[in-house]
Amino acid sequence: DDNKSVVLVLGDSYALQLSALLDSLSGEYNRKYMLIGCISYMLTSKLCEDKFIESLTDKRVSDVLVAISFGSDANWESWLKERIKLVESYNPKARLWMQIPAPSMPFHTIDNSYLGKDTAITRQKYDEKEGVYVAKIRNIGTHIVDVPSRMCDDNYCYGVIESTIMYSDAGHLTVAGIFKLRDLYEPIFKR
Repeated sequence: DDNKSVVLVLGDSYALQLSALLDSLSGEYNRKYMLIGCISYMLTSKLCEDKFIESLTDKRVSDVLVAISFGSDANWESWLKERIKLVESYNPKARLWMQIPAPSMPFHTIDNSYLGKDTAITRQKYDEKEGVYVAKIRNIGTHIVDVPSRMCDDNYCYGVIESTIMYSDAGHLTVAGIFKLRDLYEPIFKR
């Protein structure tokens, strides 16, 4: 068990929402995962960085997934580039993955009363609001977990997909929503 390769997950609440899926995938693919969850404003703290570096030095770490909400901090891009440098310095063999988060929605909570109602935003609105962040992530040069690719088409980004309520609030996904996107995360655990 101690020899299993490890997926290291770093992020804020966007990483923590993946816990149930990470449990499932680690069992299915006989891998371990370590989750370093820091409140978004703590991501830049020395405590969070020290824990990340300590975890990176574990030679069993073969993959690193960064799952953060972008745009909440003006320094997120420099923070991310610093984390990439840390991975390259402390564990250059690890594959680095970046999650592009689900599109932010204009509502706070969806429940069954929303089924059949408008629970989508236009693709144009999403691209205007979050497109600049997505473009920067794509240009960083990591492996991408592209959540919007499954939640958006050319016209809309959806809050309900095939009767599955995807959101628990304006930005976080439900457990059912996360599991609907399972295949996006499987390549991280396949080795």
